[in-house]
Amino acid sequence: MRGSNLTHSNNNAGAEAGRSTGTEHKLADLLKCKAVSDAIINVSHLRVNNTKENFREGKTANAIHEWENK
Repeated sequence: MRGSNLTHSNNNAGAEAGRSTGTEHKLADLLKCKAVSDAIINVSHLRVNNTKENFREGKTANAIHEWENK
């Protein structure tokens, strides 16, 4: 009986270790996703602000489109 408990205990230790590693990978993936998401938001804000400034300066939407696609 004692050996049976020891085996069960060791199996649980392996499962816990696997779960811990999986959690670390998931956390790293979430942090990468957050960084990418923040970068996209920052670029979007820059684009909106740039467009607003161009319109304030009297540039047409067509001129902005041509300038961005050079």
